[in-house]
Amino acid sequence: MTSTESRKLSETSESYLLSPKCAVKFGTDGWRGIIGKDFTFSNVRLAAHATARTFEKGGDPVPVPVGYDHRFMAENFAEQAAQVLAQYNFKPLILSEAVTSPLLSFITWKMKAPFGVMLTASHNPAEYLGFKVKGSFGGSIAAETAAEIEKNLEAIFADKQLKSGTNLPQVQPLKPLLEDYFKYLSGHIDFSLFNKPLSVAYETLYGPGGKIVTALFKKKGKLKISQLHVNRDPLFGGLHPEPIEEYLGELKSFVKKTHPAAGFALDGDADRLGMTDEKGNYLTPQQVFALLAYYLIEIKKLSGRVVQAVSLGYLSERIAKANNLPFTEVSVGFKHIAKELLKGDVLIGGEESGGYAFSQVDAKNAGKTLLPERDGLFSALLITEMLLKTGKKTSVLLNEIQKKYGASCYLRHDAPLARPIADKDLFISKLISRIGNTWIGFPVHEIRTRDGLKVVLKDGSWVLVRPSGTEPLLRIYAEFPKKSLSQKSLDEMFKLAKDLV
Repeated sequence: MTSTESRKLSETSESYLLSPKCAVKFGTDGWRGIIGKDFTFSNVRLAAHATARTFEKGGDPVPVPVGYDHRFMAENFAEQAAQVLAQYNFKPLILSEAVTSPLLSFITWKMKAPFGVMLTASHNPAEYLGFKVKGSFGGSIAAETAAEIEKNLEAIFADKQLKSGTNLPQVQPLKPLLEDYFKYLSGHIDFSLFNKPLSVAYETLYGPGGKIVTALFKKKGKLKISQLHVNRDPLFGGLHPEPIEEYLGELKSFVKKTHPAAGFALDGDADRLGMTDEKGNYLTPQQVFALLAYYLIEIKKLSGRVVQAVSLGYLSERIAKANNLPFTEVSVGFKHIAKELLKGDVLIGGEESGGYAFSQVDAKNAGKTLLPERDGLFSALLITEMLLKTGKKTSVLLNEIQKKYGASCYLRHDAPLARPIADKDLFISKLISRIGNTWIGFPVHEIRTRDGLKVVLKDGSWVLVRPSGTEPLLRIYAEFPKKSLSQKSLDEMFKLAKDLV
């Protein structure tokens, strides 16, 4: 679709948006749907109307950035959103090229915009696209703000009225502020260490993170950077653009053949990080987060609260407690990490899906702003800095951590069900009654019910089950010192839970 055709669509009557059914369900970070089914031009415009109503204030029009990633027609959907925002008290600026979600968050913060809009479905399969809203502080909006957008969606259906779509101003382009972003990175990453011939591999899974990596390392350091799948492919080469072991076979093979210091993988919008060591061995998020925490706490001697989702592991918890640092466990979802980061006392926060964020990464930069946003590239740069500073291999550093704090053998299984679990609280209460005083032969130390059911043993080993409320799916996680025990826990938990559905 051409820009002119897209603009003509925006100038027609918008009463067609107000159908009795709406596929737009706005969560904390936005909404996603299947392109052409749920994710349509009309629904994107509806989401933009509700977002505009939430943030609109008096005064002169305020600039708002609108970004998009490499997904199918993402730039056209971005234009539709921007043209709706232009009907309100905003001056939408569409990024002139595809960007990552962390970069869009940075641009929102740098511009001092009231919010930013990003068209992306992040790590989801190719048939999906999404509408994310970023806050003025450079991160995901708060749950309260998302709830207000939901209320405005409901109000639009209730009053059956939308602003007229005629005589819209031309939406202006915006360059992606890469120089400013690189300056921001330089304020927190010690690029003076990057003047060594270290080899690093990046798998960017056909997302916009690839060209940003290319541009960055043309300016910073002398590292030897190898990249896989930098070009745009809306079908992501047939893969899910998610940096987990299942989709990183090519990266693992490449690292085994070429032996870079590490292999880094970014998801479809580059806010998540996956990685391998120099031998091509995949590192779980529990191990990656432990590496980051270990570097900041025990090597850089920084302090602050460690925050992690319930599905992250015991290595980082042990590192925090061994160094007398406060530790907080929150529900799954980066919105919960971001909420804690905004309180200002958090050193590092992380989630099991590979999203990590920081408030401080160097004592000399105390007081400088680090955005409360996950950024896969930033995390990869920080680990690279760690390798350069210590002069040690990734596997050696991980072995040091596991020798001191115990081995981590993490497994996860997403078990399909015949139907979704309608009442999660009832499901959990029934499942608790089936958990005895021992688990796979070991005494149970604690049972936690934050965001599911988590059985914790005395040594910190654990198994967690989380039923999806919308999909026929049971998510089960386990972390034990031995893989056999983790697998046994997954199997046992599924056996106990499957007939309760």
